[in-house]
Amino acid sequence: YDAPKCHPNTRLGVLDEIMDWLKDIQNDSPRTMWMRGAAGAGKSAIARTIAQMCEDAGRLSSSFFFSR
Repeated sequence: YDAPKCHPNTRLGVLDEIMDWLKDIQNDSPRTMWMRGAAGAGKSAIARTIAQMCEDAGRLSSSFFFSR
């Protein structure tokens, strides 16, 4: 089973926004990001893609993934 990931060159705005948030280390920055949306909207694909991007950048410290 191959975990879902974003197709190349899709959701770039969302991925950039999340990566910018991850790189923001100011003390007053929120420490949690909550993704919500309808079933099938791509939340798991975005989360998996972000985890892969962080791993590729040597920044992955932990991740989680839920699958039914």
